[in-house]
Amino acid sequence: MESFYLISVLYQKKLRALRSLPQFIRLCGEYPETEILIFDNSEDAALLTENREEAKRCGISYLSEGRNLGLSAAYNRCLLELDQREKDRASSGGAPSEKGENAEGNYWIFLSDDDSLFSMKYLRNVRESCLEGREAEKASGGEKFPELRAGMVRSLRGPLSPKKSYRLFERAGDFVRAPGHYRGLYCINSGLCICRSLLRELGDFEERIFLDMLDYWLMDRLREKGLDRFWILPGEIRQDFSGASFPGRERAERRYRIYRRDFQLYCRITGRSRLFSFLMLFKRRLRLSYDEILHRVP
Repeated sequence: MESFYLISVLYQKKLRALRSLPQFIRLCGEYPETEILIFDNSEDAALLTENREEAKRCGISYLSEGRNLGLSAAYNRCLLELDQREKDRASSGGAPSEKGENAEGNYWIFLSDDDSLFSMKYLRNVRESCLEGREAEKASGGEKFPELRAGMVRSLRGPLSPKKSYRLFERAGDFVRAPGHYRGLYCINSGLCICRSLLRELGDFEERIFLDMLDYWLMDRLREKGLDRFWILPGEIRQDFSGASFPGRERAERRYRIYRRDFQLYCRITGRSRLFSFLMLFKRRLRLSYDEILHRVP
């Protein structure tokens, strides 16, 4: 049986603030070879100590380098840790994740933002589909099944992910609203389940992208490689972004600068036009101004 790892990256938050932590712990109790891995990008020493102790109490794997590496680098550190863990299992005589022809071993990773709320129905559907997909491949004599799973995510503003395209002005018809097999979608990271072998083909996550647009970069790379076959699974997912409430102008400006840098880099890497970059950033800036005005209204 291939291992299944639930991965979440924290930044300046307590571990217990991870919204889906109870559901993750429950899933681990229901399925073998299912584990939680937390990477803590926090920089506060006291918070790091508290989170490390909390993880130990909960039986959760915990990693930190005592500084903020960014989301992409944190994901890659998790992959290094899990690759080594799988190799250690194999060398110790235990049964590693089923490797097939891949000598490095294979496993599934499930990505989660700290503010995502997953229903148990969705988590079970993902876990079961990973198991059933491999069994179906064996029964079919080698036919490859999709190695990407995702769900239909809603935010306070409505449907959020997956989308059939990425463009300046979204339409209601852009969003996937029914489970099934799809190709060429744009999904956010949170709730995405991906086979390790796919990430190896991409060279893992692009560390030049610090935080934002990593999910869109991943979707574009999967398209380029022809690896963009999805199972969209049923089950509720709620995404309430950390920045949903206006954090104050200074913090909002700092957050916007991070987004702008990552977005411009994303456009250069993926070959999107300078006009597209300008218009999308202008749209983001307008939304920031609107949110500030809205929160000034008594």
